[in-house]
Amino acid sequence: AGPERFLIYHPEKKLIMNETIFSLADQLGDENLWQIGRALKDGERGFVTRNSLVTGEKNFCYYMPLPVGGWSLAFLFPEKEVLAQLTKLSRETLLISLSGFCVMIIAITLLTRRLTRPLINLAAATREIAKGNLDADVPVLKTTDELGQLTVAFRDMGLSLKEHIKQLTTTTAQKERIESELRIAREIQMSILPKIFPPFPDCDEIDLFAFIEPAREIGGDLYDFFFIGDKKFCFLIGDVSDKGVPAAFFMAVTKTLLKIIAEQSPDPGTILTKVNEDLAEGNDSCMFVTLFLGILDCETGVVQFGNAGHNPPVMIAGRKVAYLPSINEPLAGAMEGIKYSTQELVLAPGDTLFLYTDGVTEAMDTSAAFYSERRLLDELGNRVNEDPDLTPEAMITNIETSIRDFTKGAPQSDDITMLSLRYVG
Repeated sequence: AGPERFLIYHPEKKLIMNETIFSLADQLGDENLWQIGRALKDGERGFVTRNSLVTGEKNFCYYMPLPVGGWSLAFLFPEKEVLAQLTKLSRETLLISLSGFCVMIIAITLLTRRLTRPLINLAAATREIAKGNLDADVPVLKTTDELGQLTVAFRDMGLSLKEHIKQLTTTTAQKERIESELRIAREIQMSILPKIFPPFPDCDEIDLFAFIEPAREIGGDLYDFFFIGDKKFCFLIGDVSDKGVPAAFFMAVTKTLLKIIAEQSPDPGTILTKVNEDLAEGNDSCMFVTLFLGILDCETGVVQFGNAGHNPPVMIAGRKVAYLPSINEPLAGAMEGIKYSTQELVLAPGDTLFLYTDGVTEAMDTSAAFYSERRLLDELGNRVNEDPDLTPEAMITNIETSIRDFTKGAPQSDDITMLSLRYVG
């Protein structure tokens, strides 16, 4: 455009030197073109976007003044031609990016499958092992990385588990056999103790009841009663040291000795002395037994008794309840050469002797408190006051219930044995 802003070049030949920018802008009503013309006249330079008057396509318009003659130049560049290379480059870049992304996805997928396939196989083998199939094949990797170490650990775990179950099966079979033998031993042990009550239905002079509850499968407590002749009634209770099979054997030997010796010499002190000598001889295990043995004359009510370190029985005469005095003679079986004494008391018709082992007085509750001799005496006193004619069976049942209520489900710590003898006369 010259100083008058005539068009010196234009695709439309008829406009060259015939029209100015301003006249053309007036004809077209193009405000944008008018502003460009004003900027050219004022010697400004700029860059705008406008549509071509010929093609209607979007163009870039750049205008600037020339340093001489007041001339100004304005250039129109088709946008698509200017950006053709850039668009091509963008498309190529996008295509390359997409291709690279696809290649990367494929590579990641292949790598992930390669890495996870051993884990999948290992998980499948682990599920088989969890179902009980200990022979399931665990994949073996030759790598020494964490995954390889993990597969080795799982394989070793399966082998160890298989060996452990084999040992456990053997141990369980042995345990079941031992438990079966212990059950049989318990049945044998219980069978040697009298369990039928009343034991002598034709004997009206006495009323008797006994109870035993071992703390383990088999225990060391014992009781027995039998007649020596027609009118002499022998009764006894004992507690062997320790528990289990050794105590059961010692208890059986003690019971057998007591019965044999009592039939030969019906004196409690003599019986206990001889039993002690036999038990102490060759007793390398140093086991011992506490014993209380009494012989009742059913006609007179006279009871001769001896006590080898056992808990003193409870004497119940009417409503009076008290422990029998004890001279504290030593327990039996631990040492030879001990002489035991014979004491005597007289039972009136209706009097009762209550014999027990320390599993009664030393029964513990959940806080490890003892049932105690005082509680036993009070419980017997309360029951007798409520019912002076309380039978031996009812008496033992009440004490058993009292112990169970006291312990409140705590594990039984010792054998519990009770024997109650009432002299009817």
